[in-house]
Amino acid sequence: MPPLGQTAGLTYAFVRRFVGDKLIQGENAKILHVSEWRQAVYLLKLGRADVVVIPWVLVDTFMADYEGDYFVRRAAWVDLSLYVSHEHGNGRLTEELRQAIRWCRYRNDLN
Repeated sequence: MPPLGQTAGLTYAFVRRFVGDKLIQGENAKILHVSEWRQAVYLLKLGRADVVVIPWVLVDTFMADYEGDYFVRRAAWVDLSLYVSHEHGNGRLTEELRQAIRWCRYRNDLN
């Protein structure tokens, strides 16, 4: 499969308000917004979408019964975005989450 940037007219499906629209590549791309991850994958399975942008941890779950070949590529790393209250606990939760993200990135880059 050629790089997405060299492919014209692809139809992308992803969840509304997800970062997927920032990852669109190629000329004349079409976008299909859905409400749930499984809907985006369903559009792929029906042949209505060429590319589905979903978190990699959901690929195995939603593609388990897909018949045919498909390709998985990393589109981007998205940092964890959240609000952490300091009213409870020791205040280390934010740093512990950041360390966990760095560890996951490191492990993923090894593979």
